[in-house]
Amino acid sequence: MRILIRALFLQCLLTLPAMAAGQVVASNPWIREAPPGVSMWAGFVSLKNTSDKPVALVEVSSPAFRMVEMHRSVVENGMARMRQQTSIVIPAGQRVALEPGGYHLMLMQARQPIRAGVSVPITLAFDNGQSLQLTFPVRRDH
Repeated sequence: MRILIRALFLQCLLTLPAMAAGQVVASNPWIREAPPGVSMWAGFVSLKNTSDKPVALVEVSSPAFRMVEMHRSVVENGMARMRQQTSIVIPAGQRVALEPGGYHLMLMQARQPIRAGVSVPITLAFDNGQSLQLTFPVRRDH
């Protein structure tokens, strides 16, 4: 028993510096309900970088969808377009909102029915090694 307690204590000591260095904190995750017959949904979340270095969101996945991509809505020549992103940088000490009309998650080819009232697990992976497993509720409106 003493060995187990010492091992747990050492693990805590090794984990504290990483936690103190700052992490990305997520808030207000949600998915906009799509009209019937549409096979793509948009996911939104606010990401706050509490560290003193930029951090990039580099990968997003969900067991509920066959494909998940990061996108950004832009207006070019008066036309709204979506551009796929390979990463989304969150500057040191700043917040980046994935929201309608800007950065967002494109959730494609659902493996289950997706409608208001359902919650979907989504994992965000960052270039600093951090991974966040979040639950995104599906809503009709925000």
